[in-house]
Order: sequence, then structure tokens, then C-alpha cells
Amino acid sequence: MFGKALRLLRRSHDLKQQELATKLDISRSYVSELESGNRTPSLDLLDRYAQTFKIPVSSLVFFAEALEEKSEIGTKLNNAKGAIARKIINMLQFLDEKDDENEKETSR
Repeated sequence: MFGKALRLLRRSHDLKQQELATKLDISRSYVSELESGNRTPSLDLLDRYAQTFKIPVSSLVFFAEALEEKSEIGTKLNNAKGAIARKIINMLQFLDEKDDENEKETSR
């Protein structure tokens, strides 16, 4: 549930996994496991993410839920929050894809 949201959040702040791991006082491999969905963050770790990125924990939860329900977001979240969440999710995914393309071209 949180993996993709945490990855998009990190990448939108232009941080490498190691840089974020240092800020959160966890290992890079643990960040990787969280982002791949193999591990679930504790409430304490979600709080550290929220502090690091200066957002409320509730926003992390909302963002993760919105990503999970993206296919249904139009019907489930017709209010202003839903519209904003859709735009943010689409923008972050677009930027993430562009970063992936740039990384592939750079490594050639």
C-alpha cells in the first residue's frame, strides 16, 4: 500500500535511496524493501517520513490509498481532495517515468 507512495515521494524530492535512508536512520536496503512493497512501515517510520518531507502522516496515508484505488479514484473521491490527489499522482508518475528515461539514456 505504501511502497509506491513512498518511492514517488522520495523521487519527487530528488533523493537517492541512500540519502533518504540516512535521513530516516535506516538502511538503504530497508528503504528498497519498503518501496517494493516487501515491508510495511511502522507508525514511527511513517512519522519520520512525514517529518522529513514536512507533510502530515495523514497525507501519506491518503496518498497511498489514492494510489491503491487509482482505477476507482474518480468514483470514490469526487470531492476536491480526490481531484487534487489524481493530479498529483499523475504528475509524480509522469516525472518518475521521465527520470527513468533520463537514467537509461545517461547510462548508455
